[in-house]
Amino acid sequence: MNIALLGYGTVGRSLDVLLSERPVGIVVSRILRRSGKTQGDPRMTDDIVSILSDESIEVVAEAMSGEEPAAAYIESALLAGKHVVTANKAAIAPRLPKLLSIARERGVVLAFEASAGGVIPWIANLRRAARFDRIDRFCGILNGTGNYLIDRMTCGLSFGEALAEAQALGFAEADPTADVGGFDLVNKSIVTAAAAFGCVPGVETPVPVVGLEKLSVDFMHLAAREGKTVRFMTFGRCAANRPNAQAPALALGVAPVLLSSTSLEAGVGRNYNLASFYGDVAGPMSFFGQGAGGRPTADAMIADMLDIALGAALATPPVTAAPDDSLLFGTGLFEDGTRIAGTFVEIAAAARREGERRGFLAFEPDASLFSR
Repeated sequence: MNIALLGYGTVGRSLDVLLSERPVGIVVSRILRRSGKTQGDPRMTDDIVSILSDESIEVVAEAMSGEEPAAAYIESALLAGKHVVTANKAAIAPRLPKLLSIARERGVVLAFEASAGGVIPWIANLRRAARFDRIDRFCGILNGTGNYLIDRMTCGLSFGEALAEAQALGFAEADPTADVGGFDLVNKSIVTAAAAFGCVPGVETPVPVVGLEKLSVDFMHLAAREGKTVRFMTFGRCAANRPNAQAPALALGVAPVLLSSTSLEAGVGRNYNLASFYGDVAGPMSFFGQGAGGRPTADAMIADMLDIALGAALATPPVTAAPDDSLLFGTGLFEDGTRIAGTFVEIAAAARREGERRGFLAFEPDASLFSR
């Protein structure tokens, strides 16, 4: 199988190295790089058209960062009849129904296992379970950067010290806004919802977010005094079978979550991820593994390529869900000790409105979200 690699940063380079170390019948025949960086390797080019018109290339592996031009390249590759493998949740999440529809029409696969959960086979197992089970909720530590920061702050480091350490180790970007602000998890929540529930929020229904920006060692001490810990998580619920409903009801969220210090999630440290869902037949299922780093992400992309080589099935495009804020509710704890109750949308709004005065806020969901 001949593939073209778009991007040669941490993930792209790791993918190229892994495939050279372990021959599995996948050959990186072309590599797209920015103009001026193509010297020294005959595979490299800055011309995307030459890649898309090359009939010998079966799979385009998109390993770029940012939404554009990656999204345009993904769409063009699908329209050209090429399978696409990507880890770029920012590029695919806002346009997943459209991209999967194009892929289905062209008879090719859009694979995005690496977009959520790092090396964990999260998307694949959600899809496998959803063929028969009715999955009605999920929750997950799906951002290795955020989890690393919290883990190191638990050990006494300040936010700045933990961030600098994560950047030095390659677990955090030079600009950590997407990770710390929760935007990375928003995109992961959307691709997770598509796999678990077969639906996504509408373009006019933003996923509510509480970020990590104000996290302090003082809040970590406050949580510890209550026998709690904090984990940065995404979570969602779906009600697909309501009477007279024309679309499934959906609620998604991203927040620092207050958990019992004896919970499964509390034991997840460093850059690791833990993601769980609940099926009406299988019950709770959880998946654990590394969630950040070039090699784990490349490993997940290679697994997608091998699935394509074995004849992976085409995915059904997700439908647009109806928003239902009442599906996610609980309490919020501010750094000043104040508690508020309500839907997650209301609590996230309170964090934005009152955060400067009351400090950091963590969300404590209704216990059924984590039932096992």
